[in-house]
Amino acid sequence: HEQVSELQQERAALEAELELVRGRAAELYDALSQERKAQSENRSEAASELSQLRRIVEKQAELLSERVAAVPST
Repeated sequence: HEQVSELQQERAALEAELELVRGRAAELYDALSQERKAQSENRSEAASELSQLRRIVEKQAELLSERVAAVPST
């Protein structure tokens, strides 16, 4: 009877530990999900900034080309 009691206590302890591990796994999953969302937002923002920079450089190149074309050749 004592052995059964010990096994029941061990089982209760293991179940409690399992519940803690499950809780921690859920926390880690949530943290990972938030991190992935933040990375996605950062990539989107960086792509937008690169697009803006590309347009600025293209406009600068166009203006420079116009100025060079406007200079009379000697």
